[in-house]
Amino acid sequence: MPYANGVHYDSEEQRRPLLHTLISERVLAAAYATDDGAGVLYRGTDFVEAVAENDTAGAYFVETVDGTVTLHTANSSVQRLEMNAIESFLHVITDPHLGGRASPLSFIGPARRVPAPARADELPRIDVALISHNHYDHLDTRSIRHLLARNPHMTCCAPLGLGAWLRRRGVSDVQELDWWQRIEHDGVEVHCVPAQHWSSRTLFDRNRTLWCGWVVRAPGASFYFAGDTGYTPRLAEVAARLGPPDLAALPIGAYAPRWFMRGQHVDPPEAVRIHEELLIRQSLAIHWGTFELADDSLDEPPAVLRAALAERGLSEETFWLLRQGEARCW
Repeated sequence: MPYANGVHYDSEEQRRPLLHTLISERVLAAAYATDDGAGVLYRGTDFVEAVAENDTAGAYFVETVDGTVTLHTANSSVQRLEMNAIESFLHVITDPHLGGRASPLSFIGPARRVPAPARADELPRIDVALISHNHYDHLDTRSIRHLLARNPHMTCCAPLGLGAWLRRRGVSDVQELDWWQRIEHDGVEVHCVPAQHWSSRTLFDRNRTLWCGWVVRAPGASFYFAGDTGYTPRLAEVAARLGPPDLAALPIGAYAPRWFMRGQHVDPPEAVRIHEELLIRQSLAIHWGTFELADDSLDEPPAVLRAALAERGLSEETFWLLRQGEARCW
């Protein structure tokens, strides 16, 4: 039965919120990828040196390329970091898309408007992949297979209905979750959370698989990634159940025209509203600038976000707009 017709619903019903996430236990690196591309992940020395300059517990080192985020956190004293500590990190990647098109075909469909910033063999070891839903700009067959070639034991966490698809592509360790279910991986909690969106890869499978977000929690740190979602007050339930996120990656693009996109993609003012309603400490803008998926231009969302922050009296520093490849220690 399609999820839209039961307990799970789609954006047409204006009920369902979307989210993903990652976070650290003692030392956690989260490799972050959305439909804005795949990120060139950290250089080990850069992370150690950057965190050492910010000698606080819970420091974050964030690097982006194409709106893709690599998150590294140190949840214990940064003095404990050593050059070989990078091997003990848990690396998590979300919605990896390293390809040139968001399409089932190589010659047609939305094309990447900036070069892919990384190949699978340029990424660090990937322990966990978090999949939010099955749209082509979030779930790419070639990217999954390339990652598996480098990381044959990678765990894939996915919403209900996607397990079979992943197993057919060679994933042996699939964790298929419903909303509000969770697993633990090396002491880190991975929570599947609601989203207001929909799913489809063909003309005949609309809402046959679930969509979701992910929250990753560790002692003293939490990270929330809101992949594709329309705005709904129900998003606040994520913070009510799991606590306000320390860091959140929120989408700001592919929102026009509003009469059509409102139910499935937030616009920048709604992203700011989510930032406030979930009591997020620090937000990071994602989901813009790479694939042309709607009527808003690739460079429009940042300007609209700045205006929305100003209208709410918020500093631009509360909602990062990182340049491609920019790193931030927090």
